[in-house]
Amino acid sequence: MTTKLVIHLGLPKTGTTALQTWFFPQVEGYLGKVGIQKNVDSEQVHYFPIIKKALRPKELPLQKYSPEDIRQLVKKLPLGRFPTILISEENLSIWKESTPENSTILPVQKPVLGEETRKGSHPMVHFLRALQKALPDDVTLVTVLSLRAQKTYLPSQAAQVGERRMGPIIRRIIRRKDEFILWDKLVQDLVSLRGPEQHLTLLYEDGLTAHAREIARFCGLTPKNRRFNFSINERVNERSSEIGSSWKFGTRPEEQQLNSFTGKLTRLSKQVFRRDLPGISRAYLKVRRWLLRAQSDRGVRLSARDEALLQKFTSASNHRLAKHLGREIRNLGYD
Repeated sequence: MTTKLVIHLGLPKTGTTALQTWFFPQVEGYLGKVGIQKNVDSEQVHYFPIIKKALRPKELPLQKYSPEDIRQLVKKLPLGRFPTILISEENLSIWKESTPENSTILPVQKPVLGEETRKGSHPMVHFLRALQKALPDDVTLVTVLSLRAQKTYLPSQAAQVGERRMGPIIRRIIRRKDEFILWDKLVQDLVSLRGPEQHLTLLYEDGLTAHAREIARFCGLTPKNRRFNFSINERVNERSSEIGSSWKFGTRPEEQQLNSFTGKLTRLSKQVFRRDLPGISRAYLKVRRWLLRAQSDRGVRLSARDEALLQKFTSASNHRLAKHLGREIRNLGYD
């Protein structure tokens, strides 16, 4: 039986967590997110140690993995058991240089002393090329990549790692000519591996429900039950109405990042307001909502000057991307 191995590569901050939570668990043959075993059949858990070992981009650049790691990964995959096997791991999009050892993994992070500029093919391309060679002839490798306009992608990444000022980040990316965010190069490299019929590029701005439908269609996924439920909770991140002007912290508890001042007020409010009394509890909730709103209003913002600099750096890449996709994407923020 011919098997299709689908790898959803991310990027992070493009709705990958929502897909992993709301849609992928419905897919027959979904092996789960590497290192996270919830929503996965218990009998599949033993695949995770070797998958996690082979896909460990936080430790080493992907192109440095030994062929033996790749071979062991292929051996552990349940090839032949399902018509389609699906792995989702946005950490594959981490771009870490080989030296120094503590090199950064994201473009919004300040490089360490001696760190090289990210140039050339993304490490995930080298990994996928090695994986393709190790797969049996009757296994077809399909990749799925979701992108996001750079002027919302970068502020979202900055907020996640605790960076508050976008100006230094944008100027550093441009000065170093960091190719991490030149999406057309990444897409072209992925397409060149096996041809356009084996790679799907999605745009975050089209919405996650559209992503789920397109992934199911393109990859020929089979639902565990009779049919897929494509309704995905898309309120993962809140953005302002003007695309790219700011990113606001999400509404999920794990993403409610408070600065030191509001954090202290929040802790104080927990001590002052007793939640076991109805009236006091309502007052507590009002205070907490105010604190969260005050924090989210600050957000991580791009100034008009920074946005213009970023646009100049990415415009040629985005133009080539639009030509490759055969659609107009300027109206989505890919200026």
